[in-house]
Amino acid sequence: MSSMNTLEMEERTETIEELADLIVVVQEMGHRLAYETHGDDYCQVQELNELLHQVRITITQIKQNAGIPTSL
Repeated sequence: MSSMNTLEMEERTETIEELADLIVVVQEMGHRLAYETHGDDYCQVQELNELLHQVRITITQIKQNAGIPTSL
């Protein structure tokens, strides 16, 4: 595997950070949907939020592996 040049690393870092920010927004929307949802649909919304949580954990791990500071 070839090493990335500085520009490629900057672009990768920017993409990872933008994706992490997007995941936060989507997760907040999922929480809002859960608050607004009742009845039979609630289980599906809860499952969605669990998946979004796993996605956020994964993107945090990607950030750590790339040496990008993560906020707690």
